[in-house]
Amino acid sequence: MSTARLRGTSLSGEVYPAFRDHHVHLGLVDTDLLAGGALAAVVDLGWSPDVVARAAAAPVTVHVAGQFLTAPGGYPSDRPWAPHDSVRAVAHPREAEAAVAAQRALGVHAVKVTLHRDAGPVLDLATLEGIVAAAGELPVVAHAEGAGMVELALAAGVDVLAHTPWTHHLETEVVRECVAAGMAWVSTLAIHDHAETGDTGDTGDNGLDIALANLAAFHAAGGRVLYGTDLGNGPLPVGLNLRELALLRRAGLDDAALLAALTDPWPAPLGRDVLTFVPGPAEEDLLLRMRGAVARAASDLETG
Repeated sequence: MSTARLRGTSLSGEVYPAFRDHHVHLGLVDTDLLAGGALAAVVDLGWSPDVVARAAAAPVTVHVAGQFLTAPGGYPSDRPWAPHDSVRAVAHPREAEAAVAAQRALGVHAVKVTLHRDAGPVLDLATLEGIVAAAGELPVVAHAEGAGMVELALAAGVDVLAHTPWTHHLETEVVRECVAAGMAWVSTLAIHDHAETGDTGDTGDNGLDIALANLAAFHAAGGRVLYGTDLGNGPLPVGLNLRELALLRRAGLDDAALLAALTDPWPAPLGRDVLTFVPGPAEEDLLLRMRGAVARAASDLETG
């Protein structure tokens, strides 16, 4: 962090590495609305192959995960929002290599799998392990929903959970195993505000309370938290989500931890010299100042 002035204005404030939303779905968002905001990059965690073109046309840097890899008939193959070609079924460990190779051909930065037992079949351990092995250096990120799904992801060596677990309280030992394994969790807490109309699978505030408790335990144990909103899932603001940040505070993240979650370079470097400028004096509340945050080229900022 350093102090800076935004060229061409009287605004002064602090400069941080680029803010990122680590969980969006470009096919469900008007990406033009991302222009001029606080976010310099987003991570698309599952869509049809045309996401590559969508990413290239977006006004921010986009890293993509390609298609949802799931068991035949598994989530989200039955969801009306998911294009037919956004889902690739993997029925057996021998199919894992080809499935991952198809994602590599798209130029992905991560591989997405879905483990949602309450919505249909899920990948068995051997097949999931095959996907993780085939991914190699590419991180594997899982939608893990329902009893036993976090444990399945752990057993197979999944790198990231796409959501903070919210369907039930995780046992302390499971949380510790996630931390010990180096697993990261994407926050996505604010989706539970619209549980009745969204696709989160919970039934109201209970999902949020559980997610907050699980994330608080994970963070307190030293877990790596990534800011992410699941943008496209219900009526979420396009851009920096202050409600998500406020909920992260409720889970115990102080300002330093919030900024670490926002600026974590997962899954790949930005590839351009862009920073996020937060106006206002440092002694003012960070979330209030973030209302005016903007991503800017480094050349637009006078630091010192």
